[in-house]
Amino acid sequence: MGFAHIPAGLGESVARHREPVVRILYNGSFLTAGGQVARAAEEAVTEALPEIAANQLPNHAVPASRVRRLAVEATPLGNAPSSFEWFLGLLIFPAVLHLIAACVCAMAIGRELKGKSLSEWARASGGVAPAMAGKMLPYVLAISGWGLAWLLYLTLARGWRIEGSILLIACGQTLFYAATAAVAALLVAVTSETATALSASAVYAGSALAYSGATLPLNGGNAFARTWSNVLPLTHYIALQMGQVSGQAVAAAVAPMVSLMAYVVIAGGGALAFIMVRARRV
Repeated sequence: MGFAHIPAGLGESVARHREPVVRILYNGSFLTAGGQVARAAEEAVTEALPEIAANQLPNHAVPASRVRRLAVEATPLGNAPSSFEWFLGLLIFPAVLHLIAACVCAMAIGRELKGKSLSEWARASGGVAPAMAGKMLPYVLAISGWGLAWLLYLTLARGWRIEGSILLIACGQTLFYAATAAVAALLVAVTSETATALSASAVYAGSALAYSGATLPLNGGNAFARTWSNVLPLTHYIALQMGQVSGQAVAAAVAPMVSLMAYVVIAGGGALAFIMVRARRV
């Protein structure tokens, strides 16, 4: 999926104020896996640089300004395969289901708006948290079921292979769609308008695949693109899914799972708190 070209005399060049270039070349046909390789290689080279440079001058400290002289250049390669079904099938279906989940959950909560407020629903339901969970759980389970069915179709019917744990991907999917539902509930609670919440859901969920780093590279992207990518829940799910597809260790899925769980807790908790505060004021 990729490799790094390290020029001869790298440490000596850095220590003597030269500007060597470490080139990382990755398979652009499978951009998700290739991008993961490129980012990991870039981080590894950057972290190892101070030690590499210091070994060339064992009796002298190497200033940070010299360390920063190293340039890491990532370049996508070609080698187009005969079929993009595996690559695109793993990305497009979760992105479409993400958009559907965002819109249907926003609509489900939006139905309970009365005079731009969820206060009446909060009082009538008794417990707001169980009411929110019961309102969105059927959609989360149904969409998760569609996602699992698509994975089984790709693997069993089409013959593609997942090197890691399909069970972990299935659990990540459910958590991902629960996170999407929590964000939708928060948008409705904050905006108090179904149309506005649906528009916001369409904007962030509809553009999520483009900013996930799966189809368009984020290497060298500006601060906005990188920040927005990290904010979107799809980015973390794609990292989990593609990591398991390519056979990453289970430990590598911990960070994406924790990130997805944070959406459920923070966005869901924010929606719950917002609704309860408004209910007390009326």
